[in-house]
Amino acid sequence: MLGEWQVWKEALPKSICNDYIHRLKQLPVSDGNIGEEGTNYNIRRSKVSFLPGRIGYEDVYDMIDNYVSRINRDYFGFDISYGVRDIQFTKYSGQDKGHYNWHHDVFYSQKEPYHRKLSFTLQLSDPGEYTGGDFEFRDVENVASDLLRPQGSILVFPSFLYHRVTPVQEGTRYSLVSWIDGPRWR
Repeated sequence: MLGEWQVWKEALPKSICNDYIHRLKQLPVSDGNIGEEGTNYNIRRSKVSFLPGRIGYEDVYDMIDNYVSRINRDYFGFDISYGVRDIQFTKYSGQDKGHYNWHHDVFYSQKEPYHRKLSFTLQLSDPGEYTGGDFEFRDVENVASDLLRPQGSILVFPSFLYHRVTPVQEGTRYSLVSWIDGPRWR
């Protein structure tokens, strides 16, 4: 592993980000859960939608596959033989003080023969459309906000790293999140 995380500033043009927001707002919405624990607004307050599958969203899946496979090959070298399984469209609203406190993305106690290995985040919102809502790591160096906040920026990191999204104070922050699976961590 050659770094704790990798970021591409403004990797996708604003037009694609805005198209994703428009398309994905049409999906069914639910409250964001905390893994298998369910809803706890003290830990997480967000609205989420999951893409129903690859059909009709091939461009989204292909974009994530492209970035993750390249970054994994060049920096992480994890066994991600199962690839992208879930893609989540997330809305953090200033009206609700949307946030997600410290957590990691691996469910170590699950019985399935795989774990999340890499986490992917695409910043969909223009940073001028909201305040707060900063993405932060707990135990490693944080990504500079001038790299991560711009619309179209992509962050890939090991799913076991603790991270959070601070409360959105005003406006709305949209992001696209995905996890890439592989054989269980040993």
